[in-house]
Amino acid sequence: MGRVLIVDDYPPLANVLAIGLRRRGHQVTSVGSKLRAERALEESTYDCAVLDMDLPDGSGLELARTVLQGQRVLSVVFFSANDEHEVMQQALQFGPLVSKSSGLDTVLNLVDEQLLVLRRKVANAEDTPAPRLGGVSGFRRRVR
Repeated sequence: MGRVLIVDDYPPLANVLAIGLRRRGHQVTSVGSKLRAERALEESTYDCAVLDMDLPDGSGLELARTVLQGQRVLSVVFFSANDEHEVMQQALQFGPLVSKSSGLDTVLNLVDEQLLVLRRKVANAEDTPAPRLGGVSGFRRRVR
């Protein structure tokens, strides 16, 4: 269904999240740091990234900004225990935010929704007819 990158420094949680996404049919890559995420993004692009905000070597917000601007990832979902109001407001500029206390089902469903929205955008873009080029070239034929 979709290619998903998980960036979380707590392996047990990242593994359970990866299992849940794979069961839903997604291809998943899981890494534990910003640096490893950047390396994974050099090799491939992803439809969605699930990012923790507090990474051992940087911020999930910085990573989101970089990957979205570079179009290496099409959408971002934050899955974090960080509850600082200012940080949460900044995160919402890039994508939805799910508190880790909300549970895995919430983030799994949100990833599915994000991928569904992307699929619809692609389908609508393909259904939009290309502009028709008429026989008008901008030149008029001279009539004598």
